[in-house]
Amino acid sequence: MDRSQYRILGLIGQGQFGRVFCAIDRQTGELVALKELELTRFPTHKFLREFSYLLTLRHPHIVACTGIEYHQTGRYLVMDYCEGGTLRDLINFHRQLSLGQKLKLIENILSGLAHAHSYNIVHCDVKPENILLTIKPGTWQAKISDFGIARLREEMSNSPTGGYTGSPAYMAPERFYGKHSFASDLYAVGIILFELLVGKRPFSGYPGELMTAHLSKVVNIPETLPPALHSILEIALRKLPQRRFKSAKEMLKAVHLAGQSLAVNYSSVRVFLASSSPQISPKFKLINQFPLPQKINHLAVGGDILYLGMEDKLYYQPFSQSNLSLDSCSLKLVHLDGILIKLYPHSQGFLTLTKSPLSQLYQLGYFFNKSSLEHQSNQIDLPHLKNLSSLAFSENWLTLATSELSLNETHFHFLKLPSLTLIKTLKSSLIDRTISELVILNNRHGLAIYADSQENQTLFQLFTRRGSLGLTFSLATYLHSITSNPYFPYLLFAIEARNSMLGVLITLKPLKVIRVPLQFKPDFIIGQTWGFLLANRRGKVSLLTEKGQMLESFEVDGGISAIASRSEFKVLIATSSKPQPLLNLIDLEMCFSKKINSQTNLTSLTSSTSSIV
Repeated sequence: MDRSQYRILGLIGQGQFGRVFCAIDRQTGELVALKELELTRFPTHKFLREFSYLLTLRHPHIVACTGIEYHQTGRYLVMDYCEGGTLRDLINFHRQLSLGQKLKLIENILSGLAHAHSYNIVHCDVKPENILLTIKPGTWQAKISDFGIARLREEMSNSPTGGYTGSPAYMAPERFYGKHSFASDLYAVGIILFELLVGKRPFSGYPGELMTAHLSKVVNIPETLPPALHSILEIALRKLPQRRFKSAKEMLKAVHLAGQSLAVNYSSVRVFLASSSPQISPKFKLINQFPLPQKINHLAVGGDILYLGMEDKLYYQPFSQSNLSLDSCSLKLVHLDGILIKLYPHSQGFLTLTKSPLSQLYQLGYFFNKSSLEHQSNQIDLPHLKNLSSLAFSENWLTLATSELSLNETHFHFLKLPSLTLIKTLKSSLIDRTISELVILNNRHGLAIYADSQENQTLFQLFTRRGSLGLTFSLATYLHSITSNPYFPYLLFAIEARNSMLGVLITLKPLKVIRVPLQFKPDFIIGQTWGFLLANRRGKVSLLTEKGQMLESFEVDGGISAIASRSEFKVLIATSSKPQPLLNLIDLEMCFSKKINSQTNLTSLTSSTSSIV
């Protein structure tokens, strides 16, 4: 779509009438969903009917349509972009939602249906795949999508459908005869509520078996459910439409009252149920263990060199695959001019960020590897580094962000590596915002992140190594500790600031956000080929796949003071054990390789069978 107003970023789903793309408006930078409606599957009169319905229905819990895009490749509805995926994705995530979160999502759906019904529009295909999610602080907002087979109520008796259409697993009995009413949509919501509460749908099987079940089988509602919820399901899933709830508003009221009777606090709904604690038994193979001269705060491996940092000292020594030993006598010492803040390994040496305790100025240093046991340094003092906000680097370039609080300005500084030569200084185009973090995506692009605690949102701005600014988008939640993964260039992991037990996986191309319940607040986040390693200073460690599935959790004795990746499955962990701090080289492969493969395959299978419509 080269000449279109929109640039497609990626495919996000395949519906029964066409594909759905994530796209960006070339003029405004706004993210939108482009819903393709193929002419052979979706004739023009149906295309225009869905468009008219969506233009009519303006509601927080209905996906809005903002226009039509005609192009030589097809016809597209321009719609709200929902970065949280579908309710089906959330159900398939294998993490138990809290009761309050389940009821809140159902209330969102019923609120949207009540609005549609007030315009005499029956959706006719309510199912988790057609419920899209947007991220809100500590929760999701559900939005109803896909009015492609929606009907006006008065069409019930006047327009034969030529057979039933929809999803048999969620269809009310009368829908199999081509009839539809408001109560048909409420029956589908009842099936979704049943699935959320019980963990499965009331009926399963092939379409013919599902039709028989919906028409004649009694729904077996578990007696273990609270009476208020049991009653809602019993009414919503009655065979005769006239015996169900009279309206979406009536069912919405019943769900809300049930939540109140179960003491659900809707102002602070927990997203997931509490996770189990990490197992204490070791879940790794200890390859080697070395005594350290003192507790270290920084640890890195660059090439075949191991770096150990603490206070104003930096130790280093060769540490290759053939030499996995650490000898305190062979450690070489570099004295730094300030307190070491950050240590970054690089292909030709290592980069240090230090801070003078007297002047409070930051200093950048690049130490070249002349040989495996010698270094020469190249250091620069920059006066504006006193207001340093963040730093990030790639192979050939480095970006600094500084804030001039008195002027309400933020500046980017682009430097060449390894010389630390200043290439360009650029003022941010965003006023009254301070960069909280910088993240490098690849050797050409990075992201500037503006986290706003007052507005409870996080704004992302793309920039290039040449100093140009690009796409800006935001998420309606306050994030911190945003970490990229070098093995997945468009994958980020972050922590929700308001709830440190919630991790957030962000896929950038196309944009998709997954919340991950955590067992602890991570102090260390490391991107690996299989996902992310999370750890805290108390010694707890968790392994997370790139799809957000928790693989394993374990504990390391002695508490963790620093951690670094050695290879795909080998990790170096420095502990602050008393009386002797230790450096541990551990291997995760023997314990997790089979589990990683099986989890990844399962997640891929689940993703391939889900669609965003």
